[in-house]
Amino acid sequence: MGRSRHVANLVGTLAGEFAVEPWAVAALKCACFCYLGLELALTRGPVALLGTIAAETHLTIRFIAQILTWATAAFCLLRGLPVLLAGWPILTQEVVAARRRKSSVETA
Repeated sequence: MGRSRHVANLVGTLAGEFAVEPWAVAALKCACFCYLGLELALTRGPVALLGTIAAETHLTIRFIAQILTWATAAFCLLRGLPVLLAGWPILTQEVVAARRRKSSVETA
């Protein structure tokens, strides 16, 4: 995926302020994806590998899946936070400029 030089510099400089490394996010995404696939294979549908399991076991499997999913989402948001924070002024400038253009067209 191509990124502009500005975004690459921004991620490189600001990402160090947060303790979320790219490899950690990638590893968590991989673990989450693999676990969710395993959970589907073990407990769902007519080809479930475990067949009928106790409700407590099923709840434990689902609980671990929820924890992994929420942790992965939190890590991804935390990793993207520097870009969102640095880009916010640029975004607001564009919105203000667009409003000015729209209001000047309406008055003319």
